[in-house]
Amino acid sequence: MLVRGLLQAQLDFSKYTNLRTKAFIRPDLFSDPAIRRFPDASKLVSRAVKLEWETIDLYGLMWQYLANSSDSKASESFRKVLQRIRAI
Repeated sequence: MLVRGLLQAQLDFSKYTNLRTKAFIRPDLFSDPAIRRFPDASKLVSRAVKLEWETIDLYGLMWQYLANSSDSKASESFRKVLQRIRAI
């Protein structure tokens, strides 16, 4: 019910030309045909894009997250470790 409601809300927002919505939904949740049984659901299905991540990109995202952590001590410690590694 939640996924279906999310998709219906996204379709409702499509009326507003200055707003763009994105919904990231796992493929196993989106594959259930019952989720897509509401008026104009085909509009969302036709615009669906499959998002795939390479392993190296996921590692890069993790390192970026660690470096930009809101915990300044953790972020600073992480940067110091990277500087030591770079110096080797």
